[in-house]
Order: sequence, then C-alpha cells, then structure tokens
Amino acid sequence: MNTHFPFDIYPPMVSVLTEAYDNKFFKIRVLLEKDTTEDESYEDLLKSMYWSCMKTEKIEEKGIEPLRDILDSLGGWPMLKGNSWEAASFDWIETLRRLRELGYDHSILIGLQVTSNKIFGLPHTIMLDHASLGIPRSSMLDLNHEERFLYYLWIFRTAQEMDTKKQNLQLENEIWDALNFETMLAEISTSNEDSVDHLYEPHTIKDLLSSEKEIDWLRLFNALLNEEVTENERLFIKDKNFVTKFADLMKKTDK
Repeated sequence: MNTHFPFDIYPPMVSVLTEAYDNKFFKIRVLLEKDTTEDESYEDLLKSMYWSCMKTEKIEEKGIEPLRDILDSLGGWPMLKGNSWEAASFDWIETLRRLRELGYDHSILIGLQVTSNKIFGLPHTIMLDHASLGIPRSSMLDLNHEERFLYYLWIFRTAQEMDTKKQNLQLENEIWDALNFETMLAEISTSNEDSVDHLYEPHTIKDLLSSEKEIDWLRLFNALLNEEVTENERLFIKDKNFVTKFADLMKKTDK
C-alpha cells in the first residue's frame, strides 16, 4: 500500500482521449523536425522557436545574457541600474507595448485581451481585467505563504546572478518594495468568481476617459492592439473594482 508509483508510469487520470492527447505531441515533433520546401513564414517561426529550445548546450552557454539583453531593451532593471536608473523617463505604457512586441505577457499591470461576446453579437471585443501576477493571488495575499517567499527568493537570486553591485540588504529591501507593489495589485483585484457580475456591462473607451482620467486609455489600447481603435470602441470590464483603483495606485507608486 505504501509503494510509490511514478506519474510517468501510472498517470493520475486516464480517459478515452489519453492516447490521442499523448500522440499529439509526437506528431507535432515530427512535423517540426521534418524538412520542407514550402516557404511558409509561420512554419519557419515555429521551427525556429522549437530548435531554439532544443539546443540546450547553446542555452547553457549563453547563460543569463539573453535575459540581460531583454531587460536592456526595456530600459533596464532598476535594481541593477542603481543610480543610473532614470525614473522620470520611465513610461509604463511603452514598456507594456515592448513586452507585447517581444512576445511576453503584457498583462503584468492590467489585463487586456480581445475576446468574443456572443450575448451582444460582437465577435471581437476588448476586455479589461486585473493584472496577471507572478504567483496565484491567494498566495500573494498571504504574507506568510511559502510560495510568496520562494517567489521573492527567485527574484533575489536572479538579481545576484546578474552581478548586481548592491549590498544584499539594499537589494532585499528593493525586492520587497517590488513585491509589495504586486501585493497591492492583488489587493485591488477581485477573484475570478466574483468578477463575472460585471462581465456583460458594455462600456466605451470614452466612458473610461471620463471616469478614470489618470490613464491615457486610448494610447494604452492602441499600444497593445493590432488595430487602431477610437474612443467609441465598445469594451467590457471583467474586474471593475481593479480598473477603478488601478489609476490611483499607478499615480502614487514610485517608479
């Protein structure tokens, strides 16, 4: 009864679709490794991404340099730049735009996506939501949660690996400041279960410009969307409490 059975031998759940699901990854791998004469840009991109992940020796050789290059392209990491960090020139909307351009999650401050809403007959609709946090909201709000501490430790070790010149105590304080900001994002967020009440209340960008004047919403949307929108564009707000308090939080937060 006490025998340990590894999940890779005895999976926790099996269904009639299990074999098809497992075979899917093998089929995708075959397609990615197959030589082709067709000149399709999307195939080239997929294969390039696949092989960049498979070349593990090259990944180890590069080490942390790719992360450093990405951070530099975003204006740098304040904890690493020290006194050379120019807070006055930091533009969070432009940073989110660059993150999206590089293919990274741009919902780290506020959630924005294009979704469908069949109730109003709109196939594509902008939706605003709370931020996408580094760890689950429940873990972030529990100041003694192990996952929160491990999250802090991960950031601390990453900064150390990048040869920060700061003393450990100063570095710890700055990381806790950043973590506390993320905690405040969690505090003004509404749980997914409670936020659906506002999901089907239509708004326009003009409504946001009138009610939450601290944010240049039109610039934000046009920075993160593929197509240009106007202030008459309709949208839905999933987490109304978050959107209302977000502007005030950004205004009082030290860059």
